[in-house]
Amino acid sequence: MLRASAFGLASDEQHLLLVKPGETELYVVMQLSVTAFVDGSVRYEDYTPAIGLELALEPKPAGARVTVVSDSIGHFLFTDVKSGAYKLHFGAPENPVRESIDVEVGNSPQHLPDAFVPKLCEMIIRVHSTPGAPAAGVKLDGYGDRGGRILGETDSEGEYHARFLPPGRFTVTAVSAEGRSAQGRKLVSEAKLELLELVLDQ
Repeated sequence: MLRASAFGLASDEQHLLLVKPGETELYVVMQLSVTAFVDGSVRYEDYTPAIGLELALEPKPAGARVTVVSDSIGHFLFTDVKSGAYKLHFGAPENPVRESIDVEVGNSPQHLPDAFVPKLCEMIIRVHSTPGAPAAGVKLDGYGDRGGRILGETDSEGEYHARFLPPGRFTVTAVSAEGRSAQGRKLVSEAKLELLELVLDQ
């Protein structure tokens, strides 16, 4: 697959098949089109920034989604966006935190009004290789009995901060690169930060 891009320009993806071993000369003509960027900010209802929220921009009526994550001030930015109609999802499209919005993109930058999301639950998941010893790089997979999904990996301190969770009981499974695992459950409540500690099996 080949795609060309420059500042404010991008081509469509072209899929090519190479069939001759040692073939070194293959000429491809690629046409660049003008692109724009789409940006905005996402906030809670009390106007504080919603940090770490996944946003997905999806072409209408169908097409490949592009995802970004809001930064430390709640700002998000999509680059190399071609003109057309899009749908912007707040949170993973399968588990959105609010209704999506329609976005029309032309040849100029598109700055969206501030978007507001409800303040949901948060949970710190702390994983230990042995009691008191943090386990970094552990894959986490979790789900709630009222919806919501957790997919992530522990940091150098053995922690992962899961945000934008609906209230309910979450089941979380942790698996290390060596195949050691642990599972736990935690009831999370609205606007509270909960802690779930797991110790990998031996």
